[in-house]
Amino acid sequence: MLPADLDARPQSQVFITRGDGSHIGSVTLVVKTTGEPTATAPLVKDVVQQMRPGATIERMGPLEAKISASIAAPRFAALVLIAFAALALVLATTGLYGVLSYNIAQRRRELAVRGAVGATRGDLVKMVMREGLGTTGIGLAVGVTLAAFITRAMASALFGVTPLDIVAFSTAPFVLFVVASFACLIAARRAVAIDPAETLKAE
Repeated sequence: MLPADLDARPQSQVFITRGDGSHIGSVTLVVKTTGEPTATAPLVKDVVQQMRPGATIERMGPLEAKISASIAAPRFAALVLIAFAALALVLATTGLYGVLSYNIAQRRRELAVRGAVGATRGDLVKMVMREGLGTTGIGLAVGVTLAAFITRAMASALFGVTPLDIVAFSTAPFVLFVVASFACLIAARRAVAIDPAETLKAE
């Protein structure tokens, strides 16, 4: 008997040759065709009637339709999870950009003092990038570690992928790291572009 779901565990199969007049009961036939599957439906019905007069066919359709129907519910759940994951990623990138930009803006006086005592703009940008990306790296490492433990509880809801799927665990950290890089670079360049004397005077 064919499994009802694609994620069902394989079971042992026994093939028995039945003679004429024996009771078959309910069976599932899989027919391989070279053309349009629905075009062979009448021929399959005629063959079944010749082999078993009075036999009825409850459902008939291409295998793709059966597979699609069997994964309809998991597919919908996956789409919902993808939508929430995309929203979470957008919120995370927006929040990360805002926090890093605000943090660097609050350090304008410090950067002005460093610039006044001889630090070049390149040195200041490198310092801000190093500190910002260092903090981001620590956060990403902690987040990926926690996600690796949490996703083990979702193993039963996954099909075709492992809880530690390399694509999923590399895409989000990469996007967040790129956003953090741009946030640090843009905010740092804006902060060091202001004349140190004007910044100290304003303070």
